[in-house]
Amino acid sequence: SNEFMLFNDYYSWFADTLDKIEHINNINWIVKPHPSSMMYNEVGEVKEIVNSYSGHIKLVPDDLSTSSIFNIAKTVVTISGTVGIEAACMGIKPLIAGDATYRGFDIAVEPNSKEEYFNILENIKHYSFVANEKEKNIARAIIYWLHEASFINSKIFQKKSFLPGSTNKDILYQKIDFYNNILMSIENNNPKEDNFYQTVK
Repeated sequence: SNEFMLFNDYYSWFADTLDKIEHINNINWIVKPHPSSMMYNEVGEVKEIVNSYSGHIKLVPDDLSTSSIFNIAKTVVTISGTVGIEAACMGIKPLIAGDATYRGFDIAVEPNSKEEYFNILENIKHYSFVANEKEKNIARAIIYWLHEASFINSKIFQKKSFLPGSTNKDILYQKIDFYNNILMSIENNNPKEDNFYQTVK
């Protein structure tokens, strides 16, 4: 799903990162599973893997929200996750290992090789991950664009997303409702006059 990643896939990144940080034991590492893991039948996978590592690598408690992490973390480590741009909005530059939508704006630490990535992890205490006000404002503009401004106003295609934590069955019913709404909208509106059609054209 990414044009550029330092690793072959998400699993390789996760496993190789854990292997590296297991030997960096002067840092407390907190791992948070992706909120959409249920959608990919991965519930419990991350917990099982993390529990096989040393005590300074811990799984985040289920009731700890991501926003709470920003109050205690020096940085967040991700390939291209939304958590990275959220951290930047809160004044923490993320360490990213891929082509995130927010890469190239000087709001993240962006290694260009695995070697550089692992070197940053090994020396993480010596790096500054503090985002200044200008960088925070850039991050806020990007997150606004990604979640609001980039959606074309349309009478036929309403803005729709599937919430993390939804079950596959819930998502199926949400999709059926969404498609039924599109069909009704097409019947009640001229698609060629719709803003979405005009913009694509």
